Amino acid sequence: MNLLLEPFTYNYMVNAMWVCALVGAVCGFLSAYLMLKGWSLIGDALSHAIVPGVAGAYMLGLPFSIGAFFSGGLAALAMLFLNQRTKLREDAIIGLIFTSFFALGLFMVSLSPTSVNIQTIVLGNILAITPGDLVQLVIICGVSMTVL
Repeated sequence: MNLLLEPFTYNYMVNAMWVCALVGAVCGFLSAYLMLKGWSLIGDALSHAIVPGVAGAYMLGLPFSIGAFFSGGLAALAMLFLNQRTKLREDAIIGLIFTSFFALGLFMVSLSPTSVNIQTIVLGNILAITPGDLVQLVIICGVSMTVL
């Protein structure tokens, strides 16, 4: 029994479990909403589209979340702009924007010498969550659930 409870004795594991629970709860509601709207690719697209923002924030010494927020917002605006101005299908626009932003982000990362592994930037590291990150996530989850 001690073996099962041992992870709960480490703060970083408790933080990681809280993050999993919060993100899982919000994603459950959000994914159903996005599927009903026909935007099943948008989550993947925006998660890849934030890479240039994260890379830019790293280069400028800013928090990654600020760069991710602005890059994701810019990608969403670009998708909206192309949807209103062209006759392309929505899924084609989403694919075009997210691959372009992801490529730009990887290019930016390759320009900046960094000790951070590219896989860590793209996928993250849940065990590196700080209590401050957890507070930020609680706020974001609360806003997301309120908007839904």
